[in-house]
Amino acid sequence: MYLRLERTEESERLRHLTALAFPTHFEVRPGYRNRGIGTRLITAAEHHLHGLGHHRVALAVEVNNTDAARLYKRLGYVDWGNNAVVCYSPLDDRRERHPEICNVLVKQLWT
Repeated sequence: MYLRLERTEESERLRHLTALAFPTHFEVRPGYRNRGIGTRLITAAEHHLHGLGHHRVALAVEVNNTDAARLYKRLGYVDWGNNAVVCYSPLDDRRERHPEICNVLVKQLWT
């Protein structure tokens, strides 16, 4: 996982999310899923971002990744109210990134 503390690279998101922190590419290896690791990673990222002064966070989840979407919604993320966007996968073995259709979810952090 890494936290992007700069503007998002996808132009559609730039218009709507310029003031938000945008954690990207959360992934728990398949053999370690459903053990609370993802929840702990996301919670740690939220606390870190809040400590840096961020009050809202947004993330994109590939439309077919229902398990991740369910986790994010359980943690308080809600749909941003706009259409799905094109986002990009992490680098693959060939060091290439591929477009994915993603839903964007946002969450208000503690005030």
